[in-house]
Amino acid sequence: MIEYESGGLLGGLGVLTQLSGSVFPRVLPYGLWASALTILIHFTAREYFSLETLAHPYAHQVFAISVGFLLVFRSNLSYQRFWEGLSNVQQMSTKWDDACLQLVAFEEAENEPDGQRFKFCAIHLFCLLHASAIQHLRDDFDLNHLVENTPDRVLPKGWFAQTHEHADKSTRSYLEVIGGISPSEKLALENVEERAYTIMAWIVRVMTRRHKFSAGLKVPPPILSRTFHVLSEGMSSYMQARKVRDTPFPFPYAQLVMTVLIIFVSTAPCVVVAYVEDMGMAVALAFLSSCAGAALNEVAKEIEDPFGFDPNDLPLGRLHAQFVLRISSLRATDLQILEAESFFDEIIPPTKEELDRKVTYFGNDGDLFDVNCTRGGHGHSDLTLAAASPPEDHSDWGPGFTPAV
Repeated sequence: MIEYESGGLLGGLGVLTQLSGSVFPRVLPYGLWASALTILIHFTAREYFSLETLAHPYAHQVFAISVGFLLVFRSNLSYQRFWEGLSNVQQMSTKWDDACLQLVAFEEAENEPDGQRFKFCAIHLFCLLHASAIQHLRDDFDLNHLVENTPDRVLPKGWFAQTHEHADKSTRSYLEVIGGISPSEKLALENVEERAYTIMAWIVRVMTRRHKFSAGLKVPPPILSRTFHVLSEGMSSYMQARKVRDTPFPFPYAQLVMTVLIIFVSTAPCVVVAYVEDMGMAVALAFLSSCAGAALNEVAKEIEDPFGFDPNDLPLGRLHAQFVLRISSLRATDLQILEAESFFDEIIPPTKEELDRKVTYFGNDGDLFDVNCTRGGHGHSDLTLAAASPPEDHSDWGPGFTPAV
């Protein structure tokens, strides 16, 4: 989305020199076509388009008014789509950071020794959830664009302000995730189309296990259910944004607008030549009237699909960065961050490359036990936790996972 100054010198006339995101270059062909027809009719067929043959422009006026109504109506619908997309994304972000805040606050109230590790696990998953939702809205399914949120990492120039002319799509695709994305998470999400829904399921399972099998999240169930409700509301807003993304502007209407616009641009010179003697003035009037109609249509086309990487699309990268800034204030200490994944290992089975340290799992009966598996995707140090004997049944650990005890 382009930011510009509406005030300033001469009332903000500087916007006239902005070409990135402007519809003027796409409007010029319509104006040039109308101007060329005006010149051609003036020199070759003026006698056929005179006041004798076109006594009154009423018929063309009715047609021009109809074209104007169609263009204005499409512009209004396009702006509604643009604003609805922004509203739903903002509400999605608000609901999810609210749910994350509630979850962290409920955990802090219990003051459990492993509470900080669970807190970071929740923060990481909410950040990953939001990033996956933004990626889907932008039609970007490359998991390599999810990068770890670290103070010393330098992203390519232009990644944040996606309106910069020098920043191409590749540099504007990066989204920060607190804790990064581990190899096992990549493996679990690689071939999944509905990634946001999958990650939400991980969050729900982690919350349920934490509440049932440990001493954390022991707030009354009606209070904890509020967090589930807010999380679900965020997903509902995401699906509303998906509605705008997945449903294009109706084709029959777009086809009709384009047809009548071409007819108007091609017939306006006939009326102008009949009523304007001076060729220069006739060319100017035909050019301006054609450009005005075409400009309305091009603006509508520009904003009716607000998700993507075009200059006038919504700044989804910036909205995600703001989300990360909000929930990053809830982060635990660095050591606790490195140990956070033990709460998450049973939701996503570790990859073979991650079998280099011990982590703690929760069994069906709530006891803690050690298994020889790992989460090494973020460069974590080894961690061994005391544990009890594992339960016999491991069916709920995740598909295809066999613990090594």
